[in-house]
Amino acid sequence: MIAVEELELLGKGTQKLVYAHPEDDNKVIKLMRPENATVDGGRATQHHLRSHRHQGIYRQFRRELLQYLQLCKNNYSDKQFIFPIETVYGFIPCSRSLKMRIATSQNENKKPS
Repeated sequence: MIAVEELELLGKGTQKLVYAHPEDDNKVIKLMRPENATVDGGRATQHHLRSHRHQGIYRQFRRELLQYLQLCKNNYSDKQFIFPIETVYGFIPCSRSLKMRIATSQNENKKPS
């Protein structure tokens, strides 16, 4: 299990925190911002009915994974599986919640571009 406290924070958006991968400079680790989650994994900033949709705060992870898989399907005959978007490499448990490990392009300052 990865300890979030030991990772280098690269940036944060309205929904996710982005950390440097501890072993691979070509990957980052994304974590949903804990303050946006209810105790049962729903979205804290939305109405009760909407906040408890399927996947809760992980809905964005699902959307990103589905976009990548759709591109793979659409380009299967060409055997093209590298696209100018983030590539999902899997999900990993950490000390705060589930994280998504992705490869992304970074500039020389290790900031996601």
